[in-house]
Amino acid sequence: MSRELVSVILPTYNRSWGLRLAMRSVLAQEHEDFELLVVDDASPDDTPRVVAEVTDSRLRYVRQPTNVGMTRNWGHGVSLARGEYLVFLADDDQLGPGFLSRRVAALRGHPSRVVAFSDYEVRDREGALLRVHHTGLPEGVLDSPGLLRAALSNAWFVGAALYRRAPVAACWPRIQGDDLVLDLGLHLRLALEKWGEGVNLAARDFIMTEHPGQNSQARLQTVYAQASALLERTLGANLPRESAGLLRQKLASWELSWGRELAREGRVSEARPHFLKAVRTWPRMRSAWNHALASWLLPRLVVASARR
Repeated sequence: MSRELVSVILPTYNRSWGLRLAMRSVLAQEHEDFELLVVDDASPDDTPRVVAEVTDSRLRYVRQPTNVGMTRNWGHGVSLARGEYLVFLADDDQLGPGFLSRRVAALRGHPSRVVAFSDYEVRDREGALLRVHHTGLPEGVLDSPGLLRAALSNAWFVGAALYRRAPVAACWPRIQGDDLVLDLGLHLRLALEKWGEGVNLAARDFIMTEHPGQNSQARLQTVYAQASALLERTLGANLPRESAGLLRQKLASWELSWGRELAREGRVSEARPHFLKAVRTWPRMRSAWNHALASWLLPRLVVASARR
């Protein structure tokens, strides 16, 4: 096995329109030492035909006999990967031509570096630029505390990252129950267990496609619930004081956002416990206090504020 082989794991389900573009973006990489693992979760659409259009020997196509769900499908890709490095590419996203080469170069010769990531673009299905997601972090090497801050601030996005395979494979059995927040679980493990350093690159070579069918949009309430549960479980571990403080702030922020989302739908009585939990979790969060008090005294104001 080549020491610079990258396993690009491309899990897919019923999204052949995006899969074709995603595969093309991998096959156009400047770094040519890769395997492309398309792991099909028993798609009922024309996914097998779309994959069959590709004749490149670096493509490996695996189809589940029945639908096993996102987490198990991703995990199957991890178990099949042979590369020194891993990339998780969603079937509605794309890599820029220099994506692999930049990240491999950042990790090459530095075994303590476990991940390299960057800014990325968010576009619609027609390719129009909607916004640019900036990591907000200094460029260069980040230590484990820096990685934890990156994970908790959502600066470090799974699709825009290249990982060393061994740490990911070691963490996988313990994160596969995290479901829709699997990426957050992975990043917390890599940072808190001090697997090594990360690199924030000065690049913008990943495209996330935003559309209504994404899990993060279609199952938003579930994402909030799973993220809060994950953070609470992690806080239950014996963490250093600084790390625990960062996690409590993040948990309070999630609870506040969850409450605001419920208030946006006019469900103020359901939102109130989340505002109160945010206050209890991080009492210094002024916005949580404001929302909690307003949910009792001025519920209409809370709804109006959440809808802005």
